[in-house]
Amino acid sequence: MPPNDDVALLATRLLPLIKIPGIFSDAFAKIIYDLLELSWYAEWIKGSTGYKGFSEETEDYFNFEVLSVEYSLHMDRYTPSGQEKGDNSIEGCCRLACLCFHNSAIWNFYPMIAPLLPKPILALRTALEATIPSGVFTLCRDLLIWILFIGAACSQIMPPERTYFVSELAAACRLHGVTSWQGARSILLGFFYVDRVHLPMLRQIWQEVQLQAESSAA
Repeated sequence: MPPNDDVALLATRLLPLIKIPGIFSDAFAKIIYDLLELSWYAEWIKGSTGYKGFSEETEDYFNFEVLSVEYSLHMDRYTPSGQEKGDNSIEGCCRLACLCFHNSAIWNFYPMIAPLLPKPILALRTALEATIPSGVFTLCRDLLIWILFIGAACSQIMPPERTYFVSELAAACRLHGVTSWQGARSILLGFFYVDRVHLPMLRQIWQEVQLQAESSAA
């Protein structure tokens, strides 16, 4: 059970995509559910409730899940025979965004040590550079907004990547009719996003998005 109404919205925009054939594999769908459960637990522990009532057995289970979910996100990039699936797909981009979310909201690695662990962020940019022009996100621009936001949030001290993600985010928000950070937040809450970690980042990123919009209009 989630600790509050905002956390209850986690992944509610993502879960319907599981039901569409060809979007997500069964293995990745399971990872989404596992990450959702782990995120609920993290917000109980790290959020404003500061809940301390979990049993030692429950704490041990989720301590294992932190590692298990991260391992699954890494390994899901490969088939059972060891071949790379590739990241240039909706699933590939979502997988990388979920890994970046895990590294920012669960581990608290990103953005501060992103330059030491840059591969997921670099891979996400490469995947988006291939997939956005192909039009695969045309019918799910809200999903693209979330992926780009996660990329921008995690690449705060990686200037070339940050610039790319913010620029594409500005374009995606314009096409989706998003005109404020509050409007962006209402979209992000339906994916993997938590105010505890991401709200200050969202406000800062939105300022950069507005600057991009002003530059484009000039």
